[in-house]
Amino acid sequence: LALKNYQLNDESLKTNLILLENVLESIEVDYSMQDENLFFFLLSKMELLQLKGDKEGSHETMREMVKLFDGNENFKKEEKIKYLNILNNYLNSCFMKKEYGDFPYILQQMKSIEANNFTEKATIFKNVYYQELLYFLNTSQFSKAEACVPAIEKGLIKYDKKIRVSRKLVTYYNIMVLYFILNDQDKAMYWMNKILEY
Repeated sequence: LALKNYQLNDESLKTNLILLENVLESIEVDYSMQDENLFFFLLSKMELLQLKGDKEGSHETMREMVKLFDGNENFKKEEKIKYLNILNNYLNSCFMKKEYGDFPYILQQMKSIEANNFTEKATIFKNVYYQELLYFLNTSQFSKAEACVPAIEKGLIKYDKKIRVSRKLVTYYNIMVLYFILNDQDKAMYWMNKILEY
């Protein structure tokens, strides 16, 4: 939404938020409407709730969006990158709430998305492995986290040009933390040096 470009204390933002809220409230939601229309309605609702600082409402709306996609295989295939982004955002929200119960299912859904080209493969890789590593670290499944490292290293090389530096650095950092936890100082220093090389 263009509203994200406004400062939070800007009067025009407050006016636009009220306008958007009134528009969304005036829409009678029919869950049998076309999936794309329902998707954009839920997306607008989620954006509004985020702008208002309603993290719980935003989280629940993301959950509705996941259910929308999961209820229609054709929609999932046609809009697979939107689906991936929703799954990724939902996991980010779960992470912020320290709620990890949905991670295994959502990660499996992310892994099941079929890529048609190199860019899609890179997008799936950078989201799946980032979230999976975070999940294992935050649930103290350190051996599973370590088991991900070879695939992460391989993917970081293969998709190098498709991954932002910020994502690479966070991944290096998370792996470094993993090896410090595992008391493997040599590997921890290896990943620390990769950060320092940037």
